[in-house]
Amino acid sequence: MICQLCNGEFIPKVKLKELLFPGKIGRAACCEQCQNKFIRVVPGCPQCSRSNSGLCQDCLDWQKRYQGDVLVNHSLYEYNEIFHNLMVQYKRYGDYVLRLTLQDLIKKPLKSWLKDKNYDFYVALPTSPSHKERRQFETVEATFLDLLPLTKMLEKSDKVSSQGEKNRQERLATPQSFSFKFELDQIPENSRILLLDDIYTTGRTLYHAKDAIRKKLPDAKLDALTICR
Repeated sequence: MICQLCNGEFIPKVKLKELLFPGKIGRAACCEQCQNKFIRVVPGCPQCSRSNSGLCQDCLDWQKRYQGDVLVNHSLYEYNEIFHNLMVQYKRYGDYVLRLTLQDLIKKPLKSWLKDKNYDFYVALPTSPSHKERRQFETVEATFLDLLPLTKMLEKSDKVSSQGEKNRQERLATPQSFSFKFELDQIPENSRILLLDDIYTTGRTLYHAKDAIRKKLPDAKLDALTICR
């Protein structure tokens, strides 16, 4: 097979049960050498998974702003150089096939983390209409679509520029761009909802998503999971 990241040829490892049941054989999207460059997060901050001793300054600020109604985020990987390069190719240039690499990376740790959790809804944060038109797909949705039963609960407007084009202060000052788009009578008031996104930087985007849902579902339990931090 050809690795989606380094373009080198590799032979994927196959388990005994996959040999016995060929229909169960999965597809490896990248070679083991590239996979080993992705580093799992060792969370320190209990609120956002940042490598930190105790609550980080960002989360202290969020606690002050939201008076304790904070969003707990769990991240799976560190945002290092290889993840940066992967995301640039996937999001900026719309390389749809790279969703397979992301799925390979997150499938096992995601399943392990969700083992004892019972969420009612999984909501992938949408991109703006102009970004979707340019790429021809929803990046976060495409990553999680084969792994979780997603619910389209939010829409995002085109009134703000991409977060990737902003510095830290500009990110934090970004105005709300999400709106709630779902039939309320289909959602129990005390639902457990998991927000899904690709990269956690300041938390601004996730908190905007939380705010949009909280307006309509004040009693819902909201958590977040991001691929990298």
